[in-house]
Amino acid sequence: MSSGDHAYACFHAEQAAQFALKALLLRHGAFMRTHDLVLLYSRARAYGLEADVDERDLRELMIHYFASRYPDARRRYQIVYNEHLARRMIDIARRIVEEVRACLKA
Repeated sequence: MSSGDHAYACFHAEQAAQFALKALLLRHGAFMRTHDLVLLYSRARAYGLEADVDERDLRELMIHYFASRYPDARRRYQIVYNEHLARRMIDIARRIVEEVRACLKA
């Protein structure tokens, strides 16, 4: 984010959320090989995850797994990367990561 590469910041926000959810699932022996944040989050809820995010947030964050790296996907989704978008994606990821941390400590 500090370098001004907002697409890269969005990609890493998605990765942080994805890997946090996978860490929680792994802890419970329920690891899933998927990039689908909606599916991962849904499964993680069975283990006590209650982050302040909804499916719309997860779907929006999930788009950046592809769109941030592939210009064709970026055009298809009509995404213009900027600081506001990056901060919003980081906020969504932060809520997930913080809740996963709390679940892992419990």
